[in-house]
Amino acid sequence: MSALRRSRRRRAGLGGVVRGRRMRERTVPDRAQSEWTTRGHGVLSRFVRCGAVLCGTGLAIALAGCGLVTVPQGPDAADPACADIVQGAPAMMLEQSRTETSSQGTVAWGRGADAVVLRCGVTPPGPTADMCTRLGSDGVEVDWIVREEGGIVHFTTYGRTPAVDVTVPRSLAPDQPSAVPLEMGRTITAIPATDYCVGPTDAG
Repeated sequence: MSALRRSRRRRAGLGGVVRGRRMRERTVPDRAQSEWTTRGHGVLSRFVRCGAVLCGTGLAIALAGCGLVTVPQGPDAADPACADIVQGAPAMMLEQSRTETSSQGTVAWGRGADAVVLRCGVTPPGPTADMCTRLGSDGVEVDWIVREEGGIVHFTTYGRTPAVDVTVPRSLAPDQPSAVPLEMGRTITAIPATDYCVGPTDAG
């Protein structure tokens, strides 16, 4: 990881190069995003929707018909930063109201298979060749590892500890599932970033 921290980062569409751990402030158009790739060959869990359950390595989210969303908590869910993330989460997301969850460090909006689920305190992803997307709005930027399978888009913060992941069903957000991590961006920046995605030309 030390090599990643020292690596140069080239912004897509910009000629400048930013060095070191600190990210230079810049204004990003609302809902703008750039695709990046992180170094390494880590493997992230794949998530598929199985009826009313989101299934993946080490994670099974049962969406109970009574309205309670049963979500296994992450290993670092007790981190005080996660309490701030949960408290700062909005009451509405994609026109869905917050729903009670079963575990610490989690938030859900909606019910059944269409629930959006946020988990704070998950294991931070290591360097990976998977797509890393920088989502920014109003000068706030957060790097996310993005995977999709079975109609579920899975976002995991990159370079922040504790890490946060969000699952968004395409059935609820067919055109812009990134609206959820964009909405959460300002709240998540309370967790400091120590690593960043690097541009494709810098990945080796």
